[in-house]
Amino acid sequence: EVLMISPEGELSRKSIGTEPLSGLYPQFTVPAGCWFAAHSLGDFSLVGCTVAPGFDFADFELAERSELTRAFPQHQQIIEQFT
Repeated sequence: EVLMISPEGELSRKSIGTEPLSGLYPQFTVPAGCWFAAHSLGDFSLVGCTVAPGFDFADFELAERSELTRAFPQHQQIIEQFT
């Protein structure tokens, strides 16, 4: 499951899987500007992360719990779970 917080503070979840008829797809694109985290809903998951255009560490920002909680206090519990 991928959890995302949009720049406007909306929390959404996307379940990943291989059953398109159930709404589960093997890949998902996280919209630009969203903070995201993922966790397995089963015993294990095999995952990868691909970025486009090319990845540059100058553009990378690791989430900081205090900053995210200040920006999105309504999601404090989830932020604490993943940071």
